Amino acid sequence: MTVKLFNPSTIQRPKLLFKAMSKARHANTEVIRAALTSGFQACFSLWEKRVAESIRMLERRHGYSKGEFYLQSKFVPSIHQPSPFPFTYDPMASIDAQIRDAFSHTLKFFRVDSIDSYLLYLPLERNSRTISAWKTLAELQDEGKIGRIGVCIERPKEVDAQVILDMLEQEGGRKAQVLQHLWPSSKVVKYCHDNNISLQRLHESQFIIVPGRPAHHALRILAKRKDWTFLQARLLLSIANGSTPVVAMQELDRIKEAGQAISINLDGEDEKELRRISTLPGLV
Repeated sequence: MTVKLFNPSTIQRPKLLFKAMSKARHANTEVIRAALTSGFQACFSLWEKRVAESIRMLERRHGYSKGEFYLQSKFVPSIHQPSPFPFTYDPMASIDAQIRDAFSHTLKFFRVDSIDSYLLYLPLERNSRTISAWKTLAELQDEGKIGRIGVCIERPKEVDAQVILDMLEQEGGRKAQVLQHLWPSSKVVKYCHDNNISLQRLHESQFIIVPGRPAHHALRILAKRKDWTFLQARLLLSIANGSTPVVAMQELDRIKEAGQAISINLDGEDEKELRRISTLPGLV
């Protein structure tokens, strides 16, 4: 196999990501296919094999190519692996061996030589272990197997994103290029913007829009004028403000509705108005 060498600064960042809910594993394949054919540029799940199977089915039956999708996965340490997910690595091995084994399985699932992005799920048991894991991701990136490396923080009360990002750069020797976060503070958002870090987060937590407040009213007016649904308007509000929404839902109609947001071309005035709305009272 030929290894594709990446330059992280030139990889196009996805505008919209889909997260297949792990609890609905029996419906995942249908849901994943719906997302990937509705405009979502990437899909990820703890049931990684199902994502890979869905992409192969789209290749065989509908003429899609893997190159049309942004391939992203993550290493989830054994302490965060929920039952009944099978390990793709030996949890008793060194952290380097665990990551390399898990990553090797990812490549095998997708039948590729490299992927666009690979994340480290935090927290680990101690900072020294986090640094060791991060250095392994950096090595895989240097080997041309990963485009962008980053971290996933779904438990913000346990992990200070600002502290972690600084530690990875200063002690781990490489700046994170992706941050997937459940609820980043405005300080972290600014840090990502200033340091060219791709910020991904669940669209429900991107902006909580309080009904009846100025931001809610202004966004509804804009959506009506532009013939957007309110769901699409919320996603576009995130995109216009520099974040990549990660959408998790099961209803096929809503998946298609959300996916259509990617085909909406925002002109300069639309982006300006969406950024203005993000400064209004009523966003939490």
